[in-house]
Formats: sequence, structure tokens, C-alpha cells
Amino acid sequence: MSNAAAPAPVAPPTDKKWLVWLKWGAAAFSVVAGGLVLIAKLAEPYVLPNCDSKRATDTLRSIFKDKNLPDPTLTGAKETGSTKDDKTCETAYAIPNEKGALDYRVYWEGKDVKVLITKVRQ
Repeated sequence: MSNAAAPAPVAPPTDKKWLVWLKWGAAAFSVVAGGLVLIAKLAEPYVLPNCDSKRATDTLRSIFKDKNLPDPTLTGAKETGSTKDDKTCETAYAIPNEKGALDYRVYWEGKDVKVLITKVRQ
């Protein structure tokens, strides 16, 4: 009798092709999703923002700040008309002791996006 240990039993191979396909599918989905996000980020400076976009509403807030007014609460921003180069919009605003509605325009000036308040209704 020898003191050598018996080799450990080897498990029979199992068929895990579905797992390989799942991994490749997840990798492909991740690459496609990442590519779409990258394209959207690269195209952002060349696309006129929507009326309710963060870019447009942040610009409206900065207009209030430039006029030494409190930061407004903006609600219900929506597009009321558009062309290739501009969008006309409206939103409700509220600051302490005042509520109303704003009409504004999001448009191209050269290669820059501009936001202009065209009418204030109280």
C-alpha cells in the first residue's frame, strides 16, 4: 500500500453554451448602449435644446439671477411653436410674492444657443 493520495474525482463537463451567449449578448448590449450615449453627448452642442431641457431652464434661472431676483421655480415648460432655427416656449414661474408665466425663445445665434424671455405675464 502506498501513502499517495488518490486523485480528486473530475466532474464531468457540463454544457454551458447558453452562459457564453449570455455573456456575449450582455457585452454587445453594453457596447451599443455606450456608443449611443457617446453619440448623444458629442451631438449635444449641435442640437437646439428642448424648452424643458436643463440647458434652457438653467439659462432662464441665470436671467433671473442677473436681474437680482430670487431663483424661480419653473413648472410646465412646453413648446408652443418651432422652426429649424428656434423654438418658442412658455413656462409658469414662481418667486416669493410673485407668480406668473413666461414666454421665451430658444434659438441659434451663430453657433451659440441663446434663450430670450419675450413676455412676462402675471
